Amino acid sequence: MTAYHFLGSPALAEAFGVHPEAVATWRKRYPAGSPHAFPEPDVDIDGDPGWAPERLPEILDWRARLPRRTEEVFPLVSQGAYLEAATDRGLYLYEATNLLRALAEERPDLGEQELAGWIVDRWS
Repeated sequence: MTAYHFLGSPALAEAFGVHPEAVATWRKRYPAGSPHAFPEPDVDIDGDPGWAPERLPEILDWRARLPRRTEEVFPLVSQGAYLEAATDRGLYLYEATNLLRALAEERPDLGEQELAGWIVDRWS
């Protein structure tokens, strides 16, 4: 019996440097047949999509060509630096994490470090 390996949404999110929900958001926002449609999965296993590993460059290229909502460039801030800045402002760690997660859902075009940079920049 031959075993096949596919990349799921969490693996794609890791490759993109985004939260896993961002992949689901992109698939909804850019369905098949729409302009700049998200690459269709190669398999569907009990409702979970999977892409062949050799398609990763194609999928990363899709992200690189994703229309940006803004031309503004945000500084990259590590999660540790973001959490430190958040606690300095009086947020609990879970609040800071939830804020970053909520913004990732709203802005899947930005990576986690860009979002953290955007937040920290607004706090300055």
